[in-house]
Amino acid sequence: LMTASYGLLTVGSSFFMLALGRCMAGLTAGIAFSTVPLYVAEISESSLRGILNNLNHISMCVGSLLMYIIGPFCSYRTTHLVMLGLCVFFFLLFPFLPESPHLFVMKGKADRARDTLFWLRGNKAGGYVDKELQAIQNSIRQNEAKPGTFKELFSTKGNRHAFFICSCLFTLQHLCGLILILFYTETIFLMTGTSLPSSICAIVLGVINTVSGLLCPLAVKCFGYKTALLISAGGSAVGMSGLGTFLWLKRNGFTMESISWFPLLSLVFFCIFYDAGIINIPWAILGELFPNNVKPIATTILTAGTGLTATILIKLFPTLTHLMGMDYLFLTCALFCCVTVVFAVLVVQDTSGMSLAEIQDMLNGTRRKGETKRR
Repeated sequence: LMTASYGLLTVGSSFFMLALGRCMAGLTAGIAFSTVPLYVAEISESSLRGILNNLNHISMCVGSLLMYIIGPFCSYRTTHLVMLGLCVFFFLLFPFLPESPHLFVMKGKADRARDTLFWLRGNKAGGYVDKELQAIQNSIRQNEAKPGTFKELFSTKGNRHAFFICSCLFTLQHLCGLILILFYTETIFLMTGTSLPSSICAIVLGVINTVSGLLCPLAVKCFGYKTALLISAGGSAVGMSGLGTFLWLKRNGFTMESISWFPLLSLVFFCIFYDAGIINIPWAILGELFPNNVKPIATTILTAGTGLTATILIKLFPTLTHLMGMDYLFLTCALFCCVTVVFAVLVVQDTSGMSLAEIQDMLNGTRRKGETKRR
């Protein structure tokens, strides 16, 4: 679907062809965002699941950096030809991906699930793999006893809690402001009046996003989801406040030429902390909190919702800038970063290092995380 999308965008010239290509690209992105965290959660060990799920963001950062580099210097058609080349590269690597052992168990192919687990776990002993396979079988057996319907998604305490956490995190993720920075990077730098070329500033931010994206897996491994999210949201608030304050002073007549570098510094600070947690932790959590029977429905709804939220914010940016001023707009984003801190403290539960079955027990109130760790 993505290959067809870039093919249309490469050869198409009419409004209908370009709109269809963009629509197909958006649909493909939604599918990828909803399936990759689930796939990673199902094939990875509990101790590594958080780290591996955060690698998804690094690939996004690399893609954004690529666009920042070639966008200002290549034609529209050449840009999409590059994307087509990456699609070909994907097709070459895809046959090497193993199937999920959860899917094999659901299809009654326990032997193939065991073989896949042996391959995925490397040098782990057979007893370790058998124990994990048994846990997968028990989990799927329990989930299959319940229908995977929309009603079931909200019928249990654990599902309602998981949906509330994920929907709030995805909403706050966009309201913190990164989506606006990604889509309007050059426009923002032009409005700040910085002396650096806006295209160069965009490339610098792309490099920072890519490098700082490596911090997220390390932060999750060292601190867990909750603490990493707190640090990330707090630092993001500082960076976004700095940008908003600079724009407010500039609009109110203060001379800012001597610190024209400050907007770039503020955005770099924001991106480093944002990429260390907020950008990907909600997606990693999404792959863990829901049981298998409602996971497809939950991810579809949440992915569609976050895509809709991002689209609305992107389209409203020029209007909000006109009504509020860019300074108050980014100060509002800083406020939402602070709201994310409060939400993480009061609501988010750290599931890093827990098995999928233990997470369900905790969400449903049948077992606390402390009790899980003592076992």
